[in-house]
Amino acid sequence: MIDGKLPKGWQVRTYSGSGFMEHLVERARKAVKSGKSSLRISSNGGHDTSAYASVDLKSGVRYSLSAWIKTDKVAGGGMGALLNVHELQQKAMTKGLRGTNDWRRVETAFVNPSNRRVSVNCLFGGWGRSTGKAWFDDISLNEMIPVYRKENKVASREVDQSLRLDAVTGLLFSETELKARPGLWTSLRFGNTDNMPHNLVIVAPGTYESVGAATDLMLSDPDAGSKNYVPDDAKVIAQTPMVLPKSTFELVFKTPENPGRYPFLCTFPGHWRLMKGVLIILP
Repeated sequence: MIDGKLPKGWQVRTYSGSGFMEHLVERARKAVKSGKSSLRISSNGGHDTSAYASVDLKSGVRYSLSAWIKTDKVAGGGMGALLNVHELQQKAMTKGLRGTNDWRRVETAFVNPSNRRVSVNCLFGGWGRSTGKAWFDDISLNEMIPVYRKENKVASREVDQSLRLDAVTGLLFSETELKARPGLWTSLRFGNTDNMPHNLVIVAPGTYESVGAATDLMLSDPDAGSKNYVPDDAKVIAQTPMVLPKSTFELVFKTPENPGRYPFLCTFPGHWRLMKGVLIILP
């Protein structure tokens, strides 16, 4: 479906530039990677501009954004021809192509931090002005299904005490303190009543800040999902996997022998500052 010069639902956003520029659908065979048309952006004076579509993204979900791009004499001070999510800027940005290139696939993966409507940009220029021509085809935005680490099966056993904790709306736990006796097998029923994935990680006393800060760095770790967003050097007492919305996980573990205050938190990047509490092991 074509709406004027652009695909239906697409719009133009220009940040800066001078001279002639153009955004249009091109059907010439040499300008198409697959299908019947591609999007072309060109400038002869230098522009930082984009054609974009608005989409709704879910909080806490990892997405992949990709396309095939072809360029002709792209030069200037910008990054060239690329894709990005406008609201996330360089946190959700593909490599920029400059010069003359036959069709090349570009891709980036990112975690969206909140439920919102965003702009997916076919960007020409990017933090500077570019000249030349670029064609964009087979643009794709996909939700990535996490492959979480498989937990070892725990043999069915009698437990000596039971606890309950929920993740609730607002990046909070239902309780900020849990109390348990030392050295006993414990069942902790963790329910996720929120609309995004969460986990529960109990760590050694005095390590809450260092573990939390390390989780923020995991946004750039491609293996973070398989690690359940738990940093490698975290001193973990017990942990759940990432629990999907409206789901429950029963964590069975032996409480520490030593009385004290053992922090717990959700280690999804950014959640730890609000989703926190303490497991008090009684004397």
